[in-house]
Amino acid sequence: EKYLGEKEIGRSWLKRKKKIALVIAEGTIVDGKSGYDPRPLIGGKYIGSETMEEIFKKLEKDKSIKAVIFRINSGGGSASASEIIANAVKKCNEKKPVIVSMGNVAASGGYYIACLARRILADNSTITGSIGIFSIKFVAKKLYEDKLGITFDYLKRGEMADAQTELRGYTEREREIFMKQLEWWYDKFITRVSEGRKLNKEYIDSIGQGRVWSGYKAKELGLVDEIGPLRKAIEIAKEEAKIKKGEEIEIFLYPKEERRFLFSFPKVNIFALLKERILYLLPENIVIE
Repeated sequence: EKYLGEKEIGRSWLKRKKKIALVIAEGTIVDGKSGYDPRPLIGGKYIGSETMEEIFKKLEKDKSIKAVIFRINSGGGSASASEIIANAVKKCNEKKPVIVSMGNVAASGGYYIACLARRILADNSTITGSIGIFSIKFVAKKLYEDKLGITFDYLKRGEMADAQTELRGYTEREREIFMKQLEWWYDKFITRVSEGRKLNKEYIDSIGQGRVWSGYKAKELGLVDEIGPLRKAIEIAKEEAKIKKGEEIEIFLYPKEERRFLFSFPKVNIFALLKERILYLLPENIVIE
């Protein structure tokens, strides 16, 4: 049919297209919901474990979604949040292929949430690896007392009740206890990578220890399967989902943003995609709900 003198519109849109989900994870990994902190320097996007877990659980159950592409651009964050997301990815991957496409950075927690996917792709220059863990405690006693003239008096019950206070450093016993916790989390990390990459833990430990690798080197080490852009990840996702070559697909973006007006685009995702040039690489029909 013709509308207002425009050229004839074909009816190919009536055909049901196979669906692939594109999950965008950009920013610091945190517990709770994903979001954006507008404050300069300390702000930016953050990846919430609760949001990601909900998305992957939904995609796991959605039979219309044939494959999932997990686009990661993150230098890491919370260890517990990373574990929650990684576990959600693993469960989804047991039902349908989850293909990771790394952006500029997918290191530490960013690699943790990637390692249990079916296939991992990176660019040659992607910063990845950093299989390690650390903990920081901010001690401001001298700042308060010497610079600001503020002193504190407090009561506690229990030797370690104030272990995380910023008014003192750790005792030797506290250091020993917290170091054991870090060792446990590091072992958890290399165990997850070993499981996902099908490599022994001793080898993962030898290339771990917080070392950072380029995407090119990560492929040599077995941390990455392929070097290629998002375009290639889409092709691999189609192959893994047994979608015929040349068959049209629809790509659904997650997480979905609330709209303020009818027919408006999401407030964050599109601009994030433009920044990463993803739209330049996607000739398929992108569906934004």
